[in-house]
Amino acid sequence: MRHAQFLGGRAPENVHLDGALVARVSRVDADARLVLELLCVAGAAMPQELLMRAAGLGFTDFAKHAQTLRTAHLARSHGARDEDAIEPFHDRVREAVVGDLDSEARKRAHARIALALESAKTRDPNALSTQWLGAGDLPKAGAYARVAAEQALLALAFERAAFLFERALSMAALSPEETQDLRVKLASALANAGRGRSREGLLRARPTRRPSCARSAPRAAEDC
Repeated sequence: MRHAQFLGGRAPENVHLDGALVARVSRVDADARLVLELLCVAGAAMPQELLMRAAGLGFTDFAKHAQTLRTAHLARSHGARDEDAIEPFHDRVREAVVGDLDSEARKRAHARIALALESAKTRDPNALSTQWLGAGDLPKAGAYARVAAEQALLALAFERAAFLFERALSMAALSPEETQDLRVKLASALANAGRGRSREGLLRARPTRRPSCARSAPRAAEDC
């Protein structure tokens, strides 16, 4: 753990608190620490069953480690059922744990969460786009953003749809026809969100060329 590096440049009271949190995390065993790291990297409360799958643990082991984290005031849950949410005990816990991970460790954690989300009965394309983006897999992040954008458009969440269409256009593997289709939908979302000037500029612009590396992107997200 990058304790010394993490503490650099903080105000004394923050250094003291963050150092105490990192020290508390270091006292739990490796599997409990993995559960906590995944929970903190996720960025939001998550169902306990999803976190268990992301950590690759069985029910008994996960329950034991979750209780360890609750007892240490590092996590808290909202019930004992699989679908009940668990989250870091406090935002400072999340910040301390994530800040103590290097970039590769954060990417691995995001990838674990994304794979667990993909194995769920009902996929959440918005969460999947966010997690694959954190894992550094831009084509997958873009593919799921495309699905999430379509859902947001149907829900009349135009600002959200525009954001996600922009992500899909910049990251997903798209044919020229698909690119143009998404540009039209993005323009529509911008217009409905009251951003007409952005829409006009978009329609006048030339289609964005997709990065060549994105051509190998999986299209599984469209099956959500």
